[in-house]
Amino acid sequence: HANYKLRKLFDMTQKQTQGMAKEKVYQAQPNFVNLTQALGTVAQELSNLQNIPAVNVANQLQTIQTTLANLQTTVTALQTSVTNLQAGVTTLQTGQATFQATLQQNLTTLDMRNYARTLNSRIFSDMDAIVLLPDLQNQYPANFPANVQQIRALNVQAMDTLLNFYGLATNGTLNNKRKRLSEYLGIKLL
Repeated sequence: HANYKLRKLFDMTQKQTQGMAKEKVYQAQPNFVNLTQALGTVAQELSNLQNIPAVNVANQLQTIQTTLANLQTTVTALQTSVTNLQAGVTTLQTGQATFQATLQQNLTTLDMRNYARTLNSRIFSDMDAIVLLPDLQNQYPANFPANVQQIRALNVQAMDTLLNFYGLATNGTLNNKRKRLSEYLGIKLL
């Protein structure tokens, strides 16, 4: 009878073991419906990863770098424009300074010429000294007559040389030329 009990216990243990094994095998099998749904959810969620700020940082950094490169190009262009503008202003200032110096020189020359003409207009004698007039470049003629008597003694060639020096016409008779030179010099005696 002990054998019988042992056998029965063995059979029962074997049935329980087989039942548990069957149950474990059944439990160990995947639920394909759940698995399919889970994989669909994973795929959908993976496509949303790009929306996470930490993942999208690379795109944002690229956008920032592109914007910075564009800004750098714009700043470089502006710096070039400012440099060109500064060069233009410097050129303008140099031109202005040159113009101002030339204008000042011309005004000084004109003042000297007008002063000389005023003094020459007061000549009452053929022997009074003539005040020499510079030309527009503030140059003085060579061999300028010292007084009215020497102007009257000039020949055509000497008269034409003086008229050319002052930029006056050389046409007409010697008397016409003397009169033209005298008026230019401010002399009323001739």
